[in-house]
Amino acid sequence: MEDIVVRNIGEFSSIIEEIEAKSRNLPFGNSKFQNQELVVKRHLTKGRQLRDGLLAINNRIQSLREAYYSRQNEELKIKKKEIEIKKLKSKLSKFGWIIGKYNRELIEIDIKQIELEIEKVLANKNHSDKIIEDAVIEAKDLYESISQLPEYTREEFEAEEFDHITGLYKKEVFKISESVEKLMALGVNIDDVSGESQKLLHQDTIKKIKGE
Repeated sequence: MEDIVVRNIGEFSSIIEEIEAKSRNLPFGNSKFQNQELVVKRHLTKGRQLRDGLLAINNRIQSLREAYYSRQNEELKIKKKEIEIKKLKSKLSKFGWIIGKYNRELIEIDIKQIELEIEKVLANKNHSDKIIEDAVIEAKDLYESISQLPEYTREEFEAEEFDHITGLYKKEVFKISESVEKLMALGVNIDDVSGESQKLLHQDTIKKIKGE
């Protein structure tokens, strides 16, 4: 009787290929717009924008480094396992007639297990490739965003921290959430909000926060 897992994986294989194909052009991480508007531009000061952009890029770079070494390690493991299989097959070929039926079957099982380990590594390769490609694209998008910002010394960054911190507290005083602030910065029409909320969401309030 065919194993239910084997049968369903076999039937699902074409769907898996279709899902992987459809996933290639869509970001599994942040979109370019998301990185520009919600990662880099979400702060009032350019220094904080640069800082968050650099932090995000460094996170992607670290992930890529880990992926690189993980991939190298996987390839070495596969080569090792392939050598193990060759040795076991050679043993069967040379001594199969004297090692006995059950020992031969055990060796064949060992070979199958090693082949399955290799298959598992290769099966996950498409997904890891997708994550790596997305990380590279994100890093490039973030780099494009921070390249438009001025360079900062530590002293220049610290000089802007007063504006950054007071801006955060002013948002609390005026009861403006970050979501509302971003909607307004993006030019989204919020005229459907009424009463006191309408007053708090007015563009003039954002200008007060920025000290304009």
